[in-house]
Amino acid sequence: MKKYMLIFLSLLSISIADAKFLDKVVEGARSHHSYVSAAVVDKKLVYINTGEDQLGLWAFDSEQNMHIELLATEHVFTVTQLFPAEDAVFFYHKDPDSQNFRLWKTKGTVESTEAVSTDSFVSNAQLVIFGNTILIKPFYDLLILNGSDHFLIELESPRINENCFFTEDNFIISNFFDEGGGEIIQLNSRGDVEQLILLDRHITVNKMLRINEFCYVLYDSQDSSKQLVRVSEDGSLYDLDFANILDFVGHAGFLYAVGESVGGETIKGVFKLSQDGSQVIDVLEQAISSFSSLASAGDYLLISGYKLLNYFDSEFNELVNFQQKREGNPKVIKAKDLSIITPEYRKSNFTLIPHGEEPLTLSLNGFTYENTIFNPFSETYYFQLKDNSNGQSAIYSITDRPSIGQTINGNWYDPMFKNQGVVIRQGKRLDGSKYIFLTLYTFNDGQPLWLSGLAELSSNSTSTTVNLVEYGGLNFMQANEVPAQDIVGEVQLQFVSCNQISATITYKNQLKSLDLQRMDDSKHKTYCLDPVTR
Repeated sequence: MKKYMLIFLSLLSISIADAKFLDKVVEGARSHHSYVSAAVVDKKLVYINTGEDQLGLWAFDSEQNMHIELLATEHVFTVTQLFPAEDAVFFYHKDPDSQNFRLWKTKGTVESTEAVSTDSFVSNAQLVIFGNTILIKPFYDLLILNGSDHFLIELESPRINENCFFTEDNFIISNFFDEGGGEIIQLNSRGDVEQLILLDRHITVNKMLRINEFCYVLYDSQDSSKQLVRVSEDGSLYDLDFANILDFVGHAGFLYAVGESVGGETIKGVFKLSQDGSQVIDVLEQAISSFSSLASAGDYLLISGYKLLNYFDSEFNELVNFQQKREGNPKVIKAKDLSIITPEYRKSNFTLIPHGEEPLTLSLNGFTYENTIFNPFSETYYFQLKDNSNGQSAIYSITDRPSIGQTINGNWYDPMFKNQGVVIRQGKRLDGSKYIFLTLYTFNDGQPLWLSGLAELSSNSTSTTVNLVEYGGLNFMQANEVPAQDIVGEVQLQFVSCNQISATITYKNQLKSLDLQRMDDSKHKTYCLDPVTR
């Protein structure tokens, strides 16, 4: 008796433009690490591995399709808080000798993983990086690192997450007093401090943002409205003549703000201002309650409100083809040359906006969105999602084709050939290595033919080659016996879509092909991201 396993799919010229697929990159990410367990630098994903047999800091190289151990640790909390910067990822690492946390950095390689400072910090100390300047809030003070220099400034309650940098040596943050009230201060990397604005009690700083050469600060004023102030690099201030400001953003070199113009006739709406923010160029008038937030995504200005998200160009021309209803305000993630509108709580759709191209909204069925892992200086990004079928969180990339892995599990058949098909399973050994095993049932010269094959899975690839083996001998299928086996050919597998495989098989110098379709795609259809039509 011969056992034959075959898979072949000749590449199908089926248009799957816009279709995307989920590819699991890191398994078992813990949900309580949602916002601190991974970061991106260049084309590498740096992540904290929480697996008991591989604890430590790791990197996934998307170009080489391989995982690299950067730091081995004995405890899951030895490495905490990953902070992406332009050319490195910073993190806190516990010194095994002193048990104190030090600041380290890595570029995703073993050689680039090194300590930055000998200072001791708590594991959750806030951190902001801009160029070579690093701001750290160890407790209540502010520590400024710049190369080998560091300056500790005694402030009462600095909010370094509220910042705006003109240069590495000139920036502003807010600081709040223990007895109430606060201030907006301007600093340099040497630790010199100058007060710009004195804030009354119960005042909140809502937003700081650099647009062109100015920093803009939105904060509560004494009459409970919001004040938008322009700060120049020399520290001079200019109050913009607006009231009830809800949000502002920079887009295409201009400042846009949602609020009321109080100069002359009161007008409510979204205002386009000159590049220095001093003059209104254009206005989109509408009841102010209809608008709540603004965002810039490539060529698109996003204006959102209750259950509504509108796409405009810089001249307030509405792009109605990309209008979609949403609940709440969308969060826009901006990677290099790409913007991502992330799903809201318990929602299943997200939108990719490659700059200069049309938006693409995809349906994220079967998963709960938890986090976007990105770097504004890198085009690489990942999603942390929870699989609703098993409750496990993992990190996924978005690909044009599914990769060979769990998504290939199942029974496959070719509609053109009766009673012929393939069964494929992915397996995992105790050492963590993965493989796929396949079995083909077909016919050869009118006789049933069964073949099998096994291939190692060493990378996240959309294709693989499997050696085909036929078995024989008197001990075939006897327990604890190894039957005679011969390699009689090979099969090349290529995913076309989640439910289609293109395969090419060579069997005893004969070339065959099968266009395989999945018999039951209910378990794996969640990995297919279908475009949402509007």
